[in-house]
Amino acid sequence: MSAPQTISPIDGVIGELKSLIAWTLTQPSRIGYFASLYLRVTDTIRSKIGTGYFEDDSRMEVLDATFASRYLAAVQQFRTKDPALPKAWAVALDATSQNNLIIVQHLLLSMNPHINIDLAIAAARTCPGNSITALQGDFDKVNAILAGVVPTVISEIGALSPYLHLLSDLAQDGETSIINFSLVSARDASWAMAQKLAFLPEPEQEEMIAAQNVPIAVLGKAIITPGLVAAGMVDIIGTAEVKDVVQIIQTLDSGAPVSFQAAAPTAPTVAFAATVAPPPASGDSAPVRSISAPRKSPNQVYYFEVAPGSWTGTFNFQVTNWRALWVSSMSLKNKLLATAMQLFQGIFGDASISSELTPNPDRGVAFNRIRIHKSWFTLWRSDEEYTLAPDGHRVRVDAQVNFGPFSFLFREHDIYPATVIDGGMHNLYHIKLLGTRFLGDYGVQPGRRQVLSTLTNDWATAHEILNKSAG
Repeated sequence: MSAPQTISPIDGVIGELKSLIAWTLTQPSRIGYFASLYLRVTDTIRSKIGTGYFEDDSRMEVLDATFASRYLAAVQQFRTKDPALPKAWAVALDATSQNNLIIVQHLLLSMNPHINIDLAIAAARTCPGNSITALQGDFDKVNAILAGVVPTVISEIGALSPYLHLLSDLAQDGETSIINFSLVSARDASWAMAQKLAFLPEPEQEEMIAAQNVPIAVLGKAIITPGLVAAGMVDIIGTAEVKDVVQIIQTLDSGAPVSFQAAAPTAPTVAFAATVAPPPASGDSAPVRSISAPRKSPNQVYYFEVAPGSWTGTFNFQVTNWRALWVSSMSLKNKLLATAMQLFQGIFGDASISSELTPNPDRGVAFNRIRIHKSWFTLWRSDEEYTLAPDGHRVRVDAQVNFGPFSFLFREHDIYPATVIDGGMHNLYHIKLLGTRFLGDYGVQPGRRQVLSTLTNDWATAHEILNKSAG
């Protein structure tokens, strides 16, 4: 009689994850989103064991099993309504009942406590005391796997979420995340916490874990309800996203280990928002050289067909949250300019707006001169150059902006991204203005002779109605 086969710790984890996914398909439950992603990560870790990738394979199996047990225990506590469920996990798992969040938000919500807290606990308990130092190499390799697998898996759901690329299209200069989560920050915070936990007795560990749950739960709530600019993008992404829970789980659970070129452990891990299924080319790439293709791309349709010509209409600006304006990081000058715009609007009513857009298809650019005014008095004007990216969606905006009738007094030079969707009928600008960010949402109306827009941030909203002149 042969001896019973021993199941390795990591194979046991994979079996439990597969059982959990099967349960989520019968419910159906959005818990299956992260469980499916996690299974891909675990399969990838297992594929590296025995290859020399990890410094200590046995230790890695223990770390992986300890790490996974935290997630599996949290799901079980949630299902049994256990009041001891950690606060950060409660935020993530309670949100699985919400149908107004996009797929990526659900994934980030579970990644948040699992990486920020659970990974630290698993590391400290696998290598207590001074032995934690020897773990750093393999700890970084786990994070390199996360940084390689997560964007690969997310790119696979592009067919379910066709506007998901907006998160990368509109991420820019120094912004590490659009929906309040960064793998870089989570990894660094987790390792720092692991180094502290490793030297604490268990009662003090539990105190530290409970304390850390508070800010991580707050971060989870920020993922659910991001700022107005991010919320606007999330709403647009959600309108086109598939809502079938089973279809989404099956797509996320569509493969085994992910093949990728792992970055060196010391290399910076890319922020999640910058890795979400981006189109193939950067918004700063060379401009389009030809528009001779039979089917024009969305950005060509908008800037070379719809937008060229003269446009006139009305402009309304409203400060919606004075406190948010005055506590913002804007300079005092910019706060005063925003206040002056509001006061002028309140006294004299809506302003007029005019736009003259000239395309240059041979260079892949277009030029626009915009003026907002009340009678002869200029409130704002901008000379803008739009460089179209070859990916067919993204645009680089270079704006020379002047405030008021005396252009030499208040001026700024802004560069920011835009992206065009809906076949050229919907244009989104991540506008940099007054030292802050606005989301500009421009919709071309049927007939292509009117554009309605809304510009929003945390403290203001502006509306434009632009009508194309005859001719």
